Amino acid sequence: SQAKLAEKLSISPSALSNKLRLLSLPEGQRKLILEQGFGERHARAFLKIRDDAARRSAILQAGKEGLTAKAAEALLHRILALSAADAGDGGDAVSVSVGTNSEAVVVSRRRLLGTMRLEDLRSREVIAVDPALVTRLVATSAGQKPVSVVYSRERTAWRPESAEGNAVADEAAIAKVLAALNPLRASGVVALKASAADLGRYGLDRPALTLAVDRGGEGMVRRNVLVGGKAPDGGRYATVGSADAIFTIPRETVKLLSLSLLRK
Repeated sequence: SQAKLAEKLSISPSALSNKLRLLSLPEGQRKLILEQGFGERHARAFLKIRDDAARRSAILQAGKEGLTAKAAEALLHRILALSAADAGDGGDAVSVSVGTNSEAVVVSRRRLLGTMRLEDLRSREVIAVDPALVTRLVATSAGQKPVSVVYSRERTAWRPESAEGNAVADEAAIAKVLAALNPLRASGVVALKASAADLGRYGLDRPALTLAVDRGGEGMVRRNVLVGGKAPDGGRYATVGSADAIFTIPRETVKLLSLSLLRK
């Protein structure tokens, strides 16, 4: 029985029960939890998320943000403790769930966030790109032709994708652009999801700069960083692929992203 096993292990039956519950986590997620440096307390908090995909995402996000077990538990308990009766003001209501398959509760924005906005809870990391995986950069400034450079594995160097003219890849500028993308950090979050109206409002339907980033390896993908109109803080509005959140990025970051990829 569990009681006898707990006695042999010199732990309480409840402690043994908690450890056995962790075995219900998929093996891959148990490994991921260890890789992120989390312990049993974190793992028990993640168990409260029923959906596997949502739980894996939560583990990765908590690792990225350095979220402590105490902080994760506090937020989770606060959300689950709220009831539909707190919604009050109809239009001010927010539907909250933990995991995509868990039951949602409706709570008032005031009770959940206080003076904060939902946008304040969004990570300010716009995108993170490992420079070692980037195989192509394409920069398109408004009203100008695209400038494309590719990485040659044989020469371990960047080169212009087009042979036109006598320009060469500016290795120093490319290194600065890649450093700015790893990660690209925002100064603020304007909207959690970009709508067509938002793209026009913030100059992202006709961006001042589009930076396409191709990453090699398995499942190669292209990510487009769009830099739009000027923001009140002196920076510019930005998004990834026109469907992500809308951010503001600092002026200095905009300058780095706008560096010419070629030199004479």
